[in-house]
Amino acid sequence: KRRSAYSALGAEFLDAVQGLATLKAFGHSLTYGDMLAERSRHLYRSTMGVLAANITTTGLITLGISAGAGVALGWGAVRVSRGELALPTLLIVLMLGVEVFRPLRELSRLYHRGMLALSEAKGIFGLLDTMPTIREPPWASIQPTAALRLEPEVRFEGVSFGYPSRPQVLKSISLTLKPGQKIGLVGPSGAGKSTMIWLLLRFFDPQQGRILLGGHDIRSLPLGVVRRHIAVVMQDTYLVHGTVADNLRFGKPEATQAELEAVARAANAHDFIQALPMGYETVVGERGLRLSGGQRQRIAIARALLKDAPVLLLDEALSHVDTENEALIQEALERLMQGRTTLIIAHRLSSVIGADRIVVLEDGVIVESGTHQELVNGAGTYSRLMADQVTSAGTNGHFSGTVNNGDEAVAAAPHGSTMSAEPTRTFTASPLIPSAIGWLELWGRLFGLVRDWWLQLGITFLCGIGHVVAIIGIGVVGALIVGKVSKGLDFTAVLIILMALIPLSSGLHYLESWLAHDLAYRLLAELRVRVYQLLDRLAPAYLFRRRS
Repeated sequence: KRRSAYSALGAEFLDAVQGLATLKAFGHSLTYGDMLAERSRHLYRSTMGVLAANITTTGLITLGISAGAGVALGWGAVRVSRGELALPTLLIVLMLGVEVFRPLRELSRLYHRGMLALSEAKGIFGLLDTMPTIREPPWASIQPTAALRLEPEVRFEGVSFGYPSRPQVLKSISLTLKPGQKIGLVGPSGAGKSTMIWLLLRFFDPQQGRILLGGHDIRSLPLGVVRRHIAVVMQDTYLVHGTVADNLRFGKPEATQAELEAVARAANAHDFIQALPMGYETVVGERGLRLSGGQRQRIAIARALLKDAPVLLLDEALSHVDTENEALIQEALERLMQGRTTLIIAHRLSSVIGADRIVVLEDGVIVESGTHQELVNGAGTYSRLMADQVTSAGTNGHFSGTVNNGDEAVAAAPHGSTMSAEPTRTFTASPLIPSAIGWLELWGRLFGLVRDWWLQLGITFLCGIGHVVAIIGIGVVGALIVGKVSKGLDFTAVLIILMALIPLSSGLHYLESWLAHDLAYRLLAELRVRVYQLLDRLAPAYLFRRRS
């Protein structure tokens, strides 16, 4: 239960931090903060439920050890007073008793740690026991070598596929991409277009049919061979928290600076990269947040150029860019597609007008296929989609920044015109650095955090002090009993005091431990809430300089 609560809080908190700008834009950051606060306090309650058993067990063991030592001392003293036991023997028993009971105390601590480890291990074992659905073939139709180059022909033969939530996404799809051919794939949202890319990259395997690359079933090829022959430009470009050069080298890790600059120029990215504060060594931020959408897309095109794969997949590569950037990106894409077998998935139909063939997918089935002109002249799905986009574009005052005709791309804004590049999100302010504070101020701030729980903190301190005093008292009273026994004096009153101090010491120890843990985890829960509230006030500018 605690592990589930901790996992839920961690996932929700990460979502909140990464999406804080969106939450603030929609006015939901405070509402989301209230939800996180409730999850944090639920985790606190779950944690205390686990600790209750441990603290109670530890308290009972401590009481048993103390009581056992007290009984041994009392009964031994009685036997010494009767002459049935020598005093040195009693002293030896008392000193050995401390060491005899030590393993019991350690065992109680190990038991608690073992229970926590077992809870965490269940989640880890669940992951370890999960078998991957995509595996390297036990046998390969070809042996992978660095120089291996398959023919860039792709064939889908009767491919059917479905997800657990959507059993029939693709239904008996047959499609051939000949070497060097550009195929446009269009259709309504949810038709299964992106699924075809996932299948070709072998993120999933089809339930029926097969996919061939260079005449080989991709299930018989090593995964590294399949993915080395394919370059992808996705609609949602992912950049890691590193430099521009780091992200470009995803395409070729050993690339030189000259190679990086060459592909950046081909992708119309060199100029804006050079304008960054540190050029190619500028850190782009988490998910590339310091760059605009058009800049991220051009970096994605550049690294696809750097990979130099014979098969190219473009998944809605123009879906998140404005008309001004579309011209630059379309020009870069035209360079990227030259000489490559290309599958273009597009929502903006202007992106596929110049394709050798356009395939229309609807409800997981190919319903139309042909050139742009052939499909426009028909009365099918493509013609309807084109009419809808033209109507929508007419309402907005434009249709597209670029129109492809054959092998040429005619940009709405000519190259070299006064088109201004999109602004770059640069933040030169250094990260916040904690001021040097002295010990007194540090302790003052720490105590300030618990100002709402001063009473509980005070009781915890008093219980701790009382426990120490009781332990000292037990030692002193024990020594007095031994002294009285050695002198033959009556020790009944002192023994009664010892029997009273033993449960008092154990009770104070239990209460101190419970209150201290309760205060610590309660404070941790509230600090999580305060961190979110602080980030809510500082976001989004503060987050651009940091990783989630």
